[in-house]
Amino acid sequence: MAKSIRIILILFVIVAVLAAIFELSAGQQKKEQYFLINRGQNLLQVANNLKAQGYIKSKISFCFQVLKEQKQNKILAGQYNLDNLSQEEIIKKITTGQSLPVLITIIPGNTIKDIGNLLERNGIISRQKFLEFANASNSLAGEFLFLKDRPVEAGLEGYFYPDTYQIVKNNDINQIAKQILNNFDQKLDFKIRQQAKEKNRSIFEIVTMASILEKEVKSLEDKKIVAGILWKRSDNKLPLEVDATLLYFQTTNHPNLDDKSVDSLYNTYKYSGLPKGPICNPSIESLQAATNPKDSPYWFYLTADDGKTIYSKTLGEHLKNKAKYIK
Repeated sequence: MAKSIRIILILFVIVAVLAAIFELSAGQQKKEQYFLINRGQNLLQVANNLKAQGYIKSKISFCFQVLKEQKQNKILAGQYNLDNLSQEEIIKKITTGQSLPVLITIIPGNTIKDIGNLLERNGIISRQKFLEFANASNSLAGEFLFLKDRPVEAGLEGYFYPDTYQIVKNNDINQIAKQILNNFDQKLDFKIRQQAKEKNRSIFEIVTMASILEKEVKSLEDKKIVAGILWKRSDNKLPLEVDATLLYFQTTNHPNLDDKSVDSLYNTYKYSGLPKGPICNPSIESLQAATNPKDSPYWFYLTADDGKTIYSKTLGEHLKNKAKYIK
């Protein structure tokens, strides 16, 4: 009999533990859930969704209170954690923009157009509004030291540091840009700034070169060698002849991607020196390579069909390599 009781007790304990684990798991899953308000949703739509998901008991009561407080036009789009909140607390939260942040990831090599698309897809801001801000010549110029050496007409291409960010949907574009630019400011450490100063390069020039490296080659070693080649060509007033800079202009402004005669300051076949500005947002690795290039006897390079970077000392050697490695 005693043995049977012990077995029953053991089974009871096991069931209790499993129940506790299940309850904890369910609680954790509930915490991860959120209530979504999409842009353009009206009061009745929000009330319907709140009732359907069990956050409020009465749609009529909810709508009456919102109208009474004259907050029907203050409901903000976003993702909200509304667990265990009263009706009054819910109204306060969704009308003051206390939404959960959205995770977005800027990938090395993304352009501001790519970032604009990313922000729009996540319901943070329209692509057009973001591009208008990012292309503005005076955007936040006085708030960040690294922006002060940009040409007057330059925008923010190149300065949106690739990383994962928690963006609050209801933040305005200035707040979002400052969040990302503050990260760039931290990543652009003293060593990079000092190396740029020692080589008499502006931060704008370093970012522009780094953006080219990001698009042209993959490994850090290749980036350093190519940086050495391109700086050498630029310093000797030779055209860089970089496809990526021309492509940056052509993809939106000139449909013929094979036309190397197009008149653009991004056309490094036509104009010597660096292009008009950065062509993407580079990684820290590319920024480091741009400030710490590797000397070599090479004056030319190309990327073979298999992705390998091939170097040449002379134009004749370069032309032979093009015929050999590019089909």
